[in-house]
Amino acid sequence: MIKKTKRFLFALIFTIALMCVNAYGNTGEIQILLDNAPVSFDVAPQIISGRTMVPMRSIMEALGAEVHWNNELQTVWVPA
Repeated sequence: MIKKTKRFLFALIFTIALMCVNAYGNTGEIQILLDNAPVSFDVAPQIISGRTMVPMRSIMEALGAEVHWNNELQTVWVPA
């Protein structure tokens, strides 16, 4: 189950990275599009060491996935 979830998350992140283009608007903010619609984030995406970092919860929820937080283990999981 964990391997399946990890593979799903890796495939999802890889697909999003290929499909979403980091477009810089006039304000210099990073805009992420999913099916040509902007995804809103409670924490702004940012570029760190040449990589674009985005809060995955917003993307997962925009795709219809449930995101769960285990406070005891300090981990996030998404059921496959």
